[in-house]
Amino acid sequence: MPVTEMNPAFINPPDQSKHGFMAMVWNGVLRPHGLVVVVYVAATAFTGASFMGDTADYVESILTRVEFWEFGHLAWRPLGWIVFKVLQPVVPSMAAGNPQTEAVFALIAINWATGLAAVFLMRSWVFMISKREWVATVAALALIFSHAFLNFSQTGSSYIPGLMFLLLSLHLLASASERRGIPARRAFLAGAAFAGSAAMWFPYVVVIPAALLSPLFLFGFDKRNWSLTVKAALGFTLAITIAYAAVLAHLGIYSPGGFRDWAAAASHGITTGGPSRVVLGLGRSFINMGNDGVVFKRYTLHDPFNPVSFTDLFRLSLWKLGFFYAFLCAVLLNLLRSPRGRRVLMLLVLGALPLFIFAVKFDGGAVERYLPLYPLIFLAFSCSLLTDRSRPSLKYTALAFVIAASIANVGALANPVLNAQQAAAARRVADILPLLERDTRLAVVSQQDELLNFRRAFPFNPINRDLELRVYAVVSVNTAQAATWREDFAALVLSDWERGSAVWVSKRALSPRPLAAWNWVEGDDPRVGWNDINVFFSGFEFQDPASNEDGFVLLVESPGNKRQLETITKGSRQRAA
Repeated sequence: MPVTEMNPAFINPPDQSKHGFMAMVWNGVLRPHGLVVVVYVAATAFTGASFMGDTADYVESILTRVEFWEFGHLAWRPLGWIVFKVLQPVVPSMAAGNPQTEAVFALIAINWATGLAAVFLMRSWVFMISKREWVATVAALALIFSHAFLNFSQTGSSYIPGLMFLLLSLHLLASASERRGIPARRAFLAGAAFAGSAAMWFPYVVVIPAALLSPLFLFGFDKRNWSLTVKAALGFTLAITIAYAAVLAHLGIYSPGGFRDWAAAASHGITTGGPSRVVLGLGRSFINMGNDGVVFKRYTLHDPFNPVSFTDLFRLSLWKLGFFYAFLCAVLLNLLRSPRGRRVLMLLVLGALPLFIFAVKFDGGAVERYLPLYPLIFLAFSCSLLTDRSRPSLKYTALAFVIAASIANVGALANPVLNAQQAAAARRVADILPLLERDTRLAVVSQQDELLNFRRAFPFNPINRDLELRVYAVVSVNTAQAATWREDFAALVLSDWERGSAVWVSKRALSPRPLAAWNWVEGDDPRVGWNDINVFFSGFEFQDPASNEDGFVLLVESPGNKRQLETITKGSRQRAA
């Protein structure tokens, strides 16, 4: 598809001698991008992250240099360490003197800055393709208010930097395709940026083939664009090979078996998969559904403790999911109505298929899983608004979803809402705080417990900053650990006691049935049920020094408890032998 109209900001840059530097800044940056920059700053000021991902794990790696080089996030920890060292002298007073908080601040700063760059690049890239200012602005605003982007741009995870590198690559290829006589280095730089995206988070690699072919679908299947694609592919292959080869040499890994073991460790034992998780996870990536995933699973698994009817499911969850897929259908149907739209649709399908195959096999319910597809989805959305053949009803459906999702996402991630969640979690440990020492461990039932998220999602809370709660999920549902949770808990307690550390257990583990607010789903993992947990913990001796009904009890270091824990670990060793 030849391009007949060029972006004036690129073809005819303002003459500095005539208009001055400020005129260049206004015409080149502020006028076209000012609105989306202001909206991004305002949106991230008013909201926060409800889920910090693996931020706490990255911070620990940066400070201890343990598991510093990971296959799935090759460059993230090294980049975080560099920024941490640079910012350490100038971090806010709330973080000064606490290395963990300083490292969190550094990682969040990277995400916020790369999120801003991603918004800038998204708007500029869509404008180069659409030639419509308002369409490019709508696409950038849709990106800002999408659930996964708004959340993770305020965390210490590597997903947004990876997205920024992906958008930079697409932008470089598009600008190289527009300009005549551009040196080949622009294509090689695009390939290197693709490698940067994969080095931030390896799953970005599944959409890179489609991204490499984007000049052909968007600007025409001519010799020039084929050359751009080939050179970018060579740049990507060279950069990613050098990066991984250097790390493997540093780690002393020279055999295929060693490489497989290193790469496999990046899965963290996650075993979840299946098409249903992809259907739900894709929708949740764009519109916040809170704990609606729990509601959905309770309905499909017929949870006996907290049953959910179809009416409840529709009221709490299905309307959002249905609205998202109505948006997707509206975009796809409008794309089919024009030749350019069909080319964009083919590009979207080329990027989506490998990502969906990967998601079906590996944790398709995670909202971040679909961030690699964001540029192509929002490009498709913008192009579906352009063609004269687009049906108005389909346009309005797509726009209505973006508006509804933006409202829902801001409402769920608004600072007052997150502050209330933070305060509720803090109240659970308020009564025992005077009794806790720095190495004390708090055992909660599963990784769905909000106190586990409290420690990870609110790193600047005084409790987390000063006391550094060590919260342990007894059962990590749908991971390899779920098969050995009793043995793991017993070994952990004995190890803590040997070091002189106390262990407190959530009173929820002693309840005969889980409350709906505890986010437990019976049958989610067939290897462990609530009754298993209740029976296990009911056999121990506890002390309850506090009156909080949803608090914690002290696991007494008594001869009886010790004997029971040793019996469990001994049986585990015998089975292993």
